[in-house]
Amino acid sequence: MGVTARMQRRLAMIGVAAFALVDAVLVGFAVQHAGTGPGGSTVVVTRTVGSAPTTLATSPPSPSAGSSSSGARTDRQQSTTRSDPASRSSSSSVASTPPVGPAWSTANSTLSSPRTTTANAQPAESRMLLDMSSDGSAIRATVGDCTGSKSSTVEVSGDAGASWKPVGGQVRQVLRVTARRGGDIWFVATGSDCEPAMHEAKNFAAAAPTGGNDGTWYLSPGGAGAAGNAVKAPGGPVDTGCAPLNLSPIDAKVAYLLCANGAVRATQDGGAGWQSRSTLIGAVSISFLDADNGVALASQRDCPAGVLATSDRGATWTKRACLPGRAPHAIATVGTRLLALVDGAAQRSDDAGASWHPAG
Repeated sequence: MGVTARMQRRLAMIGVAAFALVDAVLVGFAVQHAGTGPGGSTVVVTRTVGSAPTTLATSPPSPSAGSSSSGARTDRQQSTTRSDPASRSSSSSVASTPPVGPAWSTANSTLSSPRTTTANAQPAESRMLLDMSSDGSAIRATVGDCTGSKSSTVEVSGDAGASWKPVGGQVRQVLRVTARRGGDIWFVATGSDCEPAMHEAKNFAAAAPTGGNDGTWYLSPGGAGAAGNAVKAPGGPVDTGCAPLNLSPIDAKVAYLLCANGAVRATQDGGAGWQSRSTLIGAVSISFLDADNGVALASQRDCPAGVLATSDRGATWTKRACLPGRAPHAIATVGTRLLALVDGAAQRSDDAGASWHPAG
């Protein structure tokens, strides 16, 4: 019995020691993997996957000497990713910051509320519309405001912007302008009643209202914000999902829209659905030659009147020129010829924007 008792006591001591050893190993493992953030607090990152939030506890590396602890990116020329049209309905919880300087656009940026963001909005008296035909016939107009007391100005040119003469009569707000060959122009405008009507002129003569305005694209009338997100499509008013600033139709189905917050949106079904293509902060005007190729005029920090071009349906933009002047108004393109209005004066390019000269 004495021997048996001693063996039992020895086995009990071994068991206690083994338990203590296992407990120490588990504690050490837990200490090794417990992450803490700056100041000893746990860093918790919440990420949304589908509709269910997933919380991840992370321990970021300590910032090295000379680096920013905020984690903000400082590369001002970071590349952007072209959006997938099939996934545009899903939104990211992290809004990207549009680059400034040499980087002119962000493709598929997360947009803040378009009804309240007006980074590109211009006063009514400075907004202009512009169009040009292949033979150099052109039309320009101040947009105006049908709820105000000042008339809009509509002018035509037969020499690609070198000289202009008024044709508009008494209109309060211009919603669309179009130039055809031989000095035939038409535009949609309102009087003080804010009712849109088509106006036409032949061979640069004075324009006269023709009454009908169905079957064409144009901006909605009224003061700033009065029309909400609507434009007039050939089939009737449509909601664009943003506050419209400038419209560039291709045909009855396809049109591009510049929003007041800089978003470039497109429709391929007559306005029933709109897709965000990119964001151009500071843009005041767009003009598309066809469904793929277009130009924009924008005011940016390093260039008050910059010309940009796209060849992929507005997804990405390349800076083509920086025009002299401080106040950009409008741009138009036909073939390889471009016409721009800056500080109220016309400037022209005959080589797709590679070089520019005063039109007059």
